[in-house]
Amino acid sequence: MDATLTKVFIWDMDETLILLKSLLNGTFAQSFNDLKDADKGVQIGRMWENHILNVCDECFFYEQIENNNTPFLDALKQYDDGRDLSDYEFDRDGLCPPFDDLSLKKIAYRHRAIAHKYKEQGSYWSSVQVGRKSQLLLLVWPVLILPIQNPSM
Repeated sequence: MDATLTKVFIWDMDETLILLKSLLNGTFAQSFNDLKDADKGVQIGRMWENHILNVCDECFFYEQIENNNTPFLDALKQYDDGRDLSDYEFDRDGLCPPFDDLSLKKIAYRHRAIAHKYKEQGSYWSSVQVGRKSQLLLLVWPVLILPIQNPSM
């Protein structure tokens, strides 16, 4: 595998997820009459999937709040007491089901932290360290740029 980095621009998550699925199931390579290497496509798809999940976990608390089906960030605003979150330790606050008032308060804190990222960063680039090996540049919406190793297809 070539060790150079390539920027991958993901501009719309709907199309990105369709492309990701086509890499993972081999239909991307098939659409090129198998001129593309399907195994490499699956490898790239898994790498993208891992990067996307890491960004979701590290920046948007996905793993912590995925089982709480809240339709939008302000939906739990009534549980947010306005506490200063600058030194709040999200990983140590003990958030877990059942989703009683205390848990909903902790989820509301996470929602506020996510909303703050959107508001503060707007259209500016932000460096986000995800894991120990990956350096990701994140524009919250609509573009996500992932520097990845370039596996030639």
